[in-house]
Parts: sequence; C-alpha cells; structure tokens
Amino acid sequence: MRPERSSRTLLLGATLLSFIAAPIPAIIVAARSILIEATPLVIAIQDYYKEDPNSAFINGLPDIWLNSTVDLPAGAEVHILHDAPAHPDLRVITTVAEVYYRIVANKKSNITTLADLKGKRIGIVRNTTSEYFAYRFLHDVAGFKDSEYTLVATTQGARGLCFVEPCGNDTFPSMLARGEIDAMTAYEPTSELAIRAIGEENAVVFRNDSLYRELSVMYTTEAKLKDPAKRKEIVKFLKALNKVQRVFENEPEKIWGRVSSVSTNVSVEVLEKIWPLTKWSGGLPDDMVDILAAEDEWIAKDTTLRPNRGPMSKATLAAHIDAGPYFYNSHYTTLVEFLQGTLTASPIAPPETRPAYSNVVFADTSSFMHAILATSPMLASPTEIRVNQCLVKIFTPYSAVPASKAPPWEIFRPGPSRPGPSHFFNATTLPNPHAVTTVGKDGVAHGYRSRISLLPTDGLGLAILTAGDQSALPILLDGCLTVPVPTIDAVAREQAVSQYVGSYTSTNATSNTSTTATFVLDETTF
Repeated sequence: MRPERSSRTLLLGATLLSFIAAPIPAIIVAARSILIEATPLVIAIQDYYKEDPNSAFINGLPDIWLNSTVDLPAGAEVHILHDAPAHPDLRVITTVAEVYYRIVANKKSNITTLADLKGKRIGIVRNTTSEYFAYRFLHDVAGFKDSEYTLVATTQGARGLCFVEPCGNDTFPSMLARGEIDAMTAYEPTSELAIRAIGEENAVVFRNDSLYRELSVMYTTEAKLKDPAKRKEIVKFLKALNKVQRVFENEPEKIWGRVSSVSTNVSVEVLEKIWPLTKWSGGLPDDMVDILAAEDEWIAKDTTLRPNRGPMSKATLAAHIDAGPYFYNSHYTTLVEFLQGTLTASPIAPPETRPAYSNVVFADTSSFMHAILATSPMLASPTEIRVNQCLVKIFTPYSAVPASKAPPWEIFRPGPSRPGPSHFFNATTLPNPHAVTTVGKDGVAHGYRSRISLLPTDGLGLAILTAGDQSALPILLDGCLTVPVPTIDAVAREQAVSQYVGSYTSTNATSNTSTTATFVLDETTF
C-alpha cells in the first residue's frame, strides 16, 4: 500500500510544479460556449482582449468560490439567484445578452389558440429560465393553474436540447414531431429547430416579450473588484466585450459564421432566423432588479431546491449589482490613464486657441451625464444617483409646469405654444409639436461659462463650454438642440409605429372571452 500512496504523492507534486511554472492569466472567463449568448465572450478573448495572450476562456460554469482562478463567469440570471443567498460578495457587472423566449406548439395536437394549451404536455428544462418562462406565460398570460397543464421536464445538460440538425430522438424537436409532447420552450436554437422539425405550416408560436426575457449576465466577486490590478483587467475585458457586442448588434452578418463555429456549428440559416430574439446592447438594464425579484419569488417556492430560504428583497438584490466597472469601461480605466488620454485625444489645441473646447472637461462631463442618463440600477431613487459610490442629488420628479427648480438643477418644459429653452429652439418646430423637457445647470467663473443640458425623455446630454462673450452659450445651445431633437422625435415615432401600432387580442381562457385593443399613433400635441 505504501508504494502506491508514494507514487500518487510524486504525481501530485509534479502536477503542482507544472501548475506553478505556468504563467498566471490576467483574466479567466467562463461560460457554456454551446450557448449562442456565450459566443461574444470567446470572440472577445480571441480577437479584442490583447492585454495578455495567456488569458483564457473556460467552457463551463464553475463555482467561483471553489475555483478562485475564474474571474468572470457568465450565464443566465437564474444562476445569480441560486448563488446569491450563500454568497453576499457576488457582483453582477454587465449583461452579455438579453434573450426572448417563445413557446412552440404543434397544430397536430389541436392547438391553434392560447386556450388550447390547457391540458397539454409542454417540454421544459427543469430549474432553468426555460421552466420559469413556461410558468410565467401559462399563469400570467394564459391564466392556467398548475393542474391544467403538464410539464415534461429534462435537466440542464441532459436530453431535450438540440443545437444542430439532425436532432436526436431524446430532444424536444424530435419529441414534438413524434407527438410525445404538444409544445415546448427552451433556449435557442432548440425552439427554431422544433419549428423546422414539425414544419412551419404546423407550428404555432406564442410570445410575450414584455412578460420576461432572460438576462445572460457576467459576474464576479467583490474581492476581485477591490483588487486594483484585477479590476483594471476586468474593465479592459469589458471594453473588449463591448466592441464585440457592437458587431453582434449592428453587423451580425459579419459574425454569423464565427458564431456557428464556436457554438457547435449552428447553421447560419438558423442564426439569421433567431437573431432578432436576442439583444446585445450590454450594460445593466433599468428593470434588472424587478426581473430578479419576480424570478426569485418563483425560485423560493421550490423548497426542495432551496429549503429554508424566502425570496430576497429588492434591496438585497440591488446590492449584488455593481455598475462601476461597466461605467468605467465606456470612458477610462484609471484616473492616470484618463489624464494621460487627454493629451492624445482629438482635437488637440494649445491654450487660448480653442476657447470653447476642453478635452478634460468634455470627457468628465460626458461620463457624468452618461451615468445620469444610463438605463441602469445606478439610480438609487427618483432623486438620487450613485456615481462611483458617491451619492449625487439629481432632481425631484418634475411636473408639467413650464419651469421649475430642483437644486442644483433648472428644469424648463415649454409647451408647444411657448418659446424654446433660448432664442431659436422652439417646440413648435417639431414635426408633431409637444413639450420638451430640458434639465440644465450653468457654471460661470473668470470669463468662462459652461452648461450641462439633459433631455431625459430622449436620453440626450449636451456639454457646452465657452470662454469670452457669455452670450455665445445660449446660441450654441439652441444650435445643438435644433437638429437632434426633431430627428430623435421622428425616429421615436417611427419606432412606435413599428413596435406598437396594430390590434392586440387578449384571451381569458377561464371565462372564454377575449378583448381586442387597437393602437394608433395620433397627431395630437401634449
């Protein structure tokens, strides 16, 4: 027995020496690369994060409290809810993707309307966002009780899912085609492949994008964020991830082939079909805490999975979200880098030659306005915002009065018949005249005058810096508002038409009644 134990000891020692000799990666990212929403992480590591060639991507979702070498795991928000109660140091720092679910049903199971799902067999992946979406949709939209449908459950990583054709016999697409289940909902591309398996002519698709969307989030620990060197690398990786997300969002056709090769050869044809179901905007959505809170109530009901734990409060959930790294990745990594960057930022000019321009102040005010306008849980309340752990008073909710003051801001809200903020900009110049709220703050010192102007409803922020004649600022402000505001207004109306105009029918399966509402875009002012 002793020789055997001795040989094992020697082998373990050799393994440790090999590990110690290997260079330590600056950053290690982990996710299940089989999932499409994880592919930006792989591409970011391979193409954009150039800081350390030894940085690695791990396929899987390890426990970062048992494997401390992993810096940035990413997965669905349900993992956060499972881990957070035992790990108060968990910190969500950004979303990788936002994914919309759908239920695919087979007409051959006598399903054509939502009410027809009653009593049917619906395939789901147990203890995942697949099951949660099915629960929310069948309860909140269809109005069913648990006893009025049957969930055919699989476990994550086992049967049910299909990523490339032909799908195996134990996958939902094949089970749906054989009639073993009547409907299903799962991560893409499984649902799309289910449609292909039964034929589009036999597929009935149910969606409700306002009900729920999966948040594929990236998280880490508070200890790693407090480590200056590690935090710096995390911010750099977020910069790289942002670049990938912009390609995914704006030029997806350039990346579909790469996504296919990373995520088990999902065909480009299928990727093109399912791409609109995913948003790659990144950041931290403003309703993140609400999404987590609603889902955690559902998780807490399963006492076999999470015994002796009730739902977490919104305050507790909000404490697990740290917007700091994402905020900084859009601007600068450290104060030293920021100041050094101002020496090379374009345009560059000697003092006194460009009195209305300041690289430093523009960068700083831009960061500040971004933090105010950003749709993220940084908003602590309607009157406060947290910027780098500092609480800044913003403004109280403004009313419809033409002008009001909420220190330290001035709020101006001219109606369609009133003049605009200054000389030229006028709400009546909009294609569809309406009130435009501007929230501003001026600063004057030693011949300089500056202004920050925010248009909260449009997500627009302006920083204007002048020197010399102080009457120049309102003229510049008018010029800056005259062009973008009508353009933003026109685009918003176009988006409203494409997204909301139409007729909508809601069916109540219990009372066997339906209500139809028609939405049109009127031309009235407000």
